[in-house]
Amino acid sequence: DAIAHLQSALALDTAPESPAVRLRRARWHLALGESYRCTDDFALSRTSLFRALALFGWPVPAGRGRMTLGVLAQ
Repeated sequence: DAIAHLQSALALDTAPESPAVRLRRARWHLALGESYRCTDDFALSRTSLFRALALFGWPVPAGRGRMTLGVLAQ
């Protein structure tokens, strides 16, 4: 089960903060968010995907309106 595996990896990751570690954690949160989306758990998907965005250093939409505008801009 991908969700259990990714949750375990994140829980066991005690590496000191570095750019490479942040990138790895961001990828794990991205994969976790996609896995939650595939199981229709949209609340947990959103939480994981927003965490991935933050770790990547990308802006997280402040509200539903800004999120919609951001998607439309793409």
